[in-house]
Amino acid sequence: MAKDAAWSTAARRAIGAQLVDAPKAAYQIAADLGEDPSNTSRSLKRLREEGVLTCAAGQDGSPRFELAPGQRELLLSAIAEAQPPGMLIAGQQALVLTVDDGQEGVFADVLRPSSLTGEVVWAARIDGAAQYLIVFDREAEIFATLRLAEAFEKSGLAARRIVVEAILGPEQLRRKAHALRLHRR
Repeated sequence: MAKDAAWSTAARRAIGAQLVDAPKAAYQIAADLGEDPSNTSRSLKRLREEGVLTCAAGQDGSPRFELAPGQRELLLSAIAEAQPPGMLIAGQQALVLTVDDGQEGVFADVLRPSSLTGEVVWAARIDGAAQYLIVFDREAEIFATLRLAEAFEKSGLAARRIVVEAILGPEQLRRKAHALRLHRR
């Protein structure tokens, strides 16, 4: 597979995103992605055979996968070009909102007239809970996202602005959102 096609699928990008900051064992990658370990192991083996990943023994002797030289930049570029819902990229801003039953209309009313709607990359309800995540383009202005958070607060919705420090896949995002669970003041 050509180097520029190495990160062409969402599954490949999700695996690669787990390795941007540090090497990991196959079981760690599978757990972070919420995937079957045997499927993840097969994908890792394929990526290693293609020269996209390398594998070395960790301190405990178990194999640790990492990005091959030059792949980090290609991967980050591919993620930025095809950012799927459920993935956050380092440096992106997001709003975490608590929307209680009956407040969905307030949520829509605040977001609809926002001048930021063109800068929203994706938004989703998290695990069917009363919590929403609005993710902005990495180029969105900080003051604009703060104004939107303030508008949500004025409308009675609990809102918190976060800046993503590392790439988060869907399973990591669920855990982070649970830790950020907001309560109305």
